[in-house]
Parts: sequence; C-alpha cells; structure tokens
Amino acid sequence: MKRVWMAIGVSAVLLGVLPADLLAQGWCQIRYSGWNKDRKVMGPVYTECSGIHTPPFGNWGVTSNVGHKVDGHQFQGWCKTHWACDNDGNCKQHCKDPWYQWNSCTTWPKWAPTNCTLYNSNGCTKQVSPLGDNTHGGTETWVNVTCPTDSNADGICDAGGCARLSSFTNSNWMTLYELDPRDDDELVQSMYFPSVTVSLSCTAMSCDSATSSWVSPNRYDSPPTPARVSAKAATKVESGRFVDRFGACARLAINDPIYDCR
Repeated sequence: MKRVWMAIGVSAVLLGVLPADLLAQGWCQIRYSGWNKDRKVMGPVYTECSGIHTPPFGNWGVTSNVGHKVDGHQFQGWCKTHWACDNDGNCKQHCKDPWYQWNSCTTWPKWAPTNCTLYNSNGCTKQVSPLGDNTHGGTETWVNVTCPTDSNADGICDAGGCARLSSFTNSNWMTLYELDPRDDDELVQSMYFPSVTVSLSCTAMSCDSATSSWVSPNRYDSPPTPARVSAKAATKVESGRFVDRFGACARLAINDPIYDCR
C-alpha cells in the first residue's frame, strides 16, 4: 500500500526532566502513519453525478495530516465488479477498476435510496465498507533527546536517546475526495478526530512499533453538518531511531567514554 512521507511537527512526552546543557544534543526520529477502519457513507453525497463521470460509483482518496490523496486504497468502499441498477431500471456492471468504490451520488432520484444494488446496509439505504484497516499516509517528526549513554561501561548504550520517550500524541484529520483522473477531484467532507496517545517502548537507539486506540470523529467541516461519512482513526508509530543529526553526541564521545557506546 502506497504511503506518503513528509516532515511535520507533533508532540512527544519525555520521561523526567532533561538537563539544560543536554537538551539539543540528540534527536529521536519518529515515523508514524494514520489509519482508518469502519468506513461508512450515511449522508447526502452529490459528486460523480453527471458530465464526463460514470455515475454513480467512484474511488475516494484522503488528504490528511499525514499525507495527500492518491488513487489507491486510502478509503476503500464496498463496490467492486458489481452489477447494479439505477432507479429507472437501467442495469450494468460497475466498479470494474482495481478499487473498491462508493456510490458517490446519493441525492439524485436516479441513484437515491432505497435501492439494494446501490446501497449495501441499513435496509439498502446506506453504505458500509466490508474491508479492514487502510492507511491514509505517513510522515515523520524529530524530537530533542539527550545523547545515549553507557551507564555500566559494557559498551552498549542503555540510557538517554530515544529511551527518554514514553509516549507520542497526535491528532488525525481526513478530508475525503471523490477522485477523477480526467477532472478536478470533488470534495466529500472533512472529518476531525480527538487526540490519541501511543505508548512507546524505546531503547536508547530505537523505538518499537506501537498503535493508539481507535477513535470516532468529533467534528466535521465542509460542510459541518450533516455528517455524510464516518470512520474510526488511529495513529501507528512505525519506528523510532536515534540520530546524531549535528554531530553533538560524537563530539561528546571524544572526551567522555560514557557517550562512546554506538
């Protein structure tokens, strides 16, 4: 699955208080991604309705705090190689490309509920993705930490560095678009989610992969009401690694053996 990595800032929590003279000497690079599941379409959507489009189904992409929309699996729907009829009785096979799609035009009489070939949930009035977790992008952030140290003189870094990090906090948002390869992408709606915290397990040199809890939207925009879509979102820390970005720790190691452990 394609991921887009870009650098932005995010909060991380440090264990203890860092000495002022060591604050800017090392960095922990945190790579993380945004995930979605339990995708639903339950409100009025009026994209992919006419013109050069092939109504009503379309693939949706996500612009978010961790990436940009791509023609891929960012926000998979439910329709794939699917026989469907409009409300005038015209039937054909839809969703023949590689993506799981949504009915992207739910307001026009021709494509509106109730229709069991256009809607797969709630008595043929709403849509639910049958598929699992999707990533909508990835990015990285850099956190100031102390230089790694060897506390027992065995040549192994066992303190400082990324071990100073106990958790990572992030707020996800997703703006959904119906994607058009030959036309402008059409806005569906933006979803905003509460902040989530990922508990980290880090050594001086690296952090293990870890995932936050899943949360539901707490706010919408474009438009703010009614809610047209829903999903759950989570943040996954893919990895963490200590980086001596500016050589400060290497300079310390020249004169002090407790820093000479990498």
